[in-house]
Amino acid sequence: MSPTHILVDDCEPLPIDGLDVLHLSIPFDQSASATKSMNSEFLPQAIIVRLRVGDVVGLGYAWDLRIGRAKSIKAAAEDIALDLVGRDSRMIREHWQRSYAQLRFMGLHHGIGLAGLSAIDMALWDALGKGAGLPLHQLWGATRTEVPAYLGGGTGTTPEELADEGEKNRDAGYSAMKAQVGHADWRHDVQRIACLRERVGDDFEIFVDAHMMWDRRTAHLAAQGFLDYGVSWFEDPMPGEDLEGYRWLRSMTGIPIVHGENAYTRQDVLNILRADAADIIMLDSMHCGGPTEMLQAAAIAAAYFVPVSSHAFHPIAPHFLAACDQSSYVEYHDAIRIFEGEPEPKNGIIQLSDKPGFGLDLPQETVDRYLVED
Repeated sequence: MSPTHILVDDCEPLPIDGLDVLHLSIPFDQSASATKSMNSEFLPQAIIVRLRVGDVVGLGYAWDLRIGRAKSIKAAAEDIALDLVGRDSRMIREHWQRSYAQLRFMGLHHGIGLAGLSAIDMALWDALGKGAGLPLHQLWGATRTEVPAYLGGGTGTTPEELADEGEKNRDAGYSAMKAQVGHADWRHDVQRIACLRERVGDDFEIFVDAHMMWDRRTAHLAAQGFLDYGVSWFEDPMPGEDLEGYRWLRSMTGIPIVHGENAYTRQDVLNILRADAADIIMLDSMHCGGPTEMLQAAAIAAAYFVPVSSHAFHPIAPHFLAACDQSSYVEYHDAIRIFEGEPEPKNGIIQLSDKPGFGLDLPQETVDRYLVED
């Protein structure tokens, strides 16, 4: 059966033959530029879904830094999988809707339950792309074949440490980076950004992420300071539920406000947009609900003329952003590497692969080396 037959000629179901959920504990890449900025107290815990349709294996994943939460995500994915084996693998939206309804019944439709569903949703799309012989950005109707990327990290504690990191990123070809802010002393964060700007020059974009740590007053004071140093976006300045505060802050500062990393499903994204609470919507695959829901959330954002960006999940995010009407940067983390075939930026640009699906592979030696036994 040729790949074309799978999509066009064959009306027979293509059943899901099996689904494995693996827990891998993968150390940070010690050669990566951002490794020293990561919390070394924890190891990345990857929950991998391997979904089999004939001889095609679709891959999906979610992750956490705490082993207990990762085990809970694995349990959620395994529970969802019980109802999928034997069903037609191509009915992806049907599977999402049915699984989400079951999660909602028990109050698991946000957080850990949705993370498990997201990993399975990712694997279903990967299997569809691989079976069709098409990369997913093409299957979804691409608007472009390359996307800009910035390097995550930016946690240098002192102004000089942050500036050193920025200089290294600039020399590696990046034209943008994210700096972590949100400390109790907002003035110190402004000093760090001032030093970073002086070191990298004016033609380098600086993004800041406060991880929802500030209240309205502090976020406003910090934004006034950041504005002097050409900050290009201000991510998660306040608790995400304070949509009125986000709207107010947008009206008080000239820095674009980024919100949505912790938005669950398209409904949360719609609420942000209706509140006029963001200039850019940032979507996280396992928070939003996987590619199925991300694509719908992005379509809603496009109707508001608001671009979308991605949080984490750089192995799959370029395909998603390349299929959006309005999109911004991919967040790239070089400290965490799970799959073979992960995209790598060159001079701050990710060129989309023509490999089918997400273009990823999970070598058995990786599983054997990092598998966490139940």
